[in-house]
Amino acid sequence: MPYAAKCRLAQTLCGSKNSVRYRAGTAPTVVRDGNFRLFFFSREETQIHVHVEHPDGEAKYRLTPQVALATYTGLSKRQLREAQSVIEEHLTEIQNALNHHLGG
Repeated sequence: MPYAAKCRLAQTLCGSKNSVRYRAGTAPTVVRDGNFRLFFFSREETQIHVHVEHPDGEAKYRLTPQVALATYTGLSKRQLREAQSVIEEHLTEIQNALNHHLGG
């Protein structure tokens, strides 16, 4: 199953678009801002990061030591800058959600 389809499936399993409820193994949404959905996967890897979904593609940004693009597909340079701005605007919220989810 393609990556974006897995994300949509996880969202469908979790309920409404604005829901932060999730089941084990899904990708909880942390922030929705415009066309961007920010989420993470449970215990995916040790590097602290967030995934970004957009109708045109997706990206992954590392959060430490600073917000930095790790990988992307389908997004323009402008969309990547916009995504990074959204992450930086919501950084505390994202970090709190990650800490809460991971038991920190």
